[in-house]
Amino acid sequence: MNVKKILSIVAALFLTLVSYGQNDFEGKVSFDKVVHDFGDLMVTDPPQKTIFVMKNIGSSPVAINNVMSSCGCTEPSWSKAPVRPGETAQIEVTFLNDQGAYPFSKTLTVYVSGLSKPVLLKIKGDVHAKKMPLSELFPHHFAGIGFKDEKIDIGQLEQGTSRRCELQCANISKKKVNLEVLSSDEGLNVISAPSLLSPGEKGTFVFEVNTALLERPLWGRNDFGVKLSIDGKIYESPIRVTTVIKENFTGLSEDERRSAALPTFSVSSGEYFSVKDGDILEKEFSFKNIGKNSLSFYKADCSEPERVKVVFPSSVGAGRSGTVKVTLDTKDSPKGENIVVITLVTNAPSRPLVNLFMVYTID
Repeated sequence: MNVKKILSIVAALFLTLVSYGQNDFEGKVSFDKVVHDFGDLMVTDPPQKTIFVMKNIGSSPVAINNVMSSCGCTEPSWSKAPVRPGETAQIEVTFLNDQGAYPFSKTLTVYVSGLSKPVLLKIKGDVHAKKMPLSELFPHHFAGIGFKDEKIDIGQLEQGTSRRCELQCANISKKKVNLEVLSSDEGLNVISAPSLLSPGEKGTFVFEVNTALLERPLWGRNDFGVKLSIDGKIYESPIRVTTVIKENFTGLSEDERRSAALPTFSVSSGEYFSVKDGDILEKEFSFKNIGKNSLSFYKADCSEPERVKVVFPSSVGAGRSGTVKVTLDTKDSPKGENIVVITLVTNAPSRPLVNLFMVYTID
């Protein structure tokens, strides 16, 4: 088994899930955004600035104690005065743009008084050495409109909370183009969108995933789509916003956390060598709930859902054991080593997401 490969996949999953913070934090503060995209810059462009606005949504004053940047090319400054309930404070971030041509993604760690953990903010963008046509900068095309991406992954989102994200677009045609948002999936709000773009003009869509608006809870990885009309032609879900929804443990006391459910698995991977194309692989992952309350499994997500079937118990009592059965169809798998990740969504505060692996080698 290629251990380094598994570790790299785990690291990628971790970064995907935690790199974006939520807009509301512990019911005490909220941010107008947690990610700012500077878009496309030239190496000759001057330093770029943006402002993150924090609001005190709690009942006691708070203060921004410190803001640390992951890179010397990013300089933060912030309000030092206490922020009373209902008031706001600003964090101004300057990207120096002195590192040459490269795509960048920088993290700012914000320490706020009264919060149990810091808030993570992010700036990102692409710096280019030479001018590029809009059709290349916005590679996903629909009726004269180019989009930066077709799918926006906003990471983890707890039940009952919301998060906003942005998507840039541009008119890559030679005529004016009308845009209209016709509808969006339940739980996804379109906060703002361009309605008319002239040739060469850029615009920004602002979306909000709000789990509190769902009629029934969704768990794990979910896609939310938008239906657009571009110059009168309808496009079903050309844009999708993806998130991983997990349980919300914000209101738990320390005693409740200590007595909560806790799954422990005897092994986390099934390994198979010299597998023939089309073989059916089966693995039972044994676990025990060593917590003091019942363990719930809400959902099982798979990195290759078309290949995998997962059977798991919905609830396991305190001190009891159980199994998660995975059946994998290897038909048409690439030759060489393959790794399939199964992510279980649970009600355990210390392990809300549990990753299991099926590793196999096609001869």
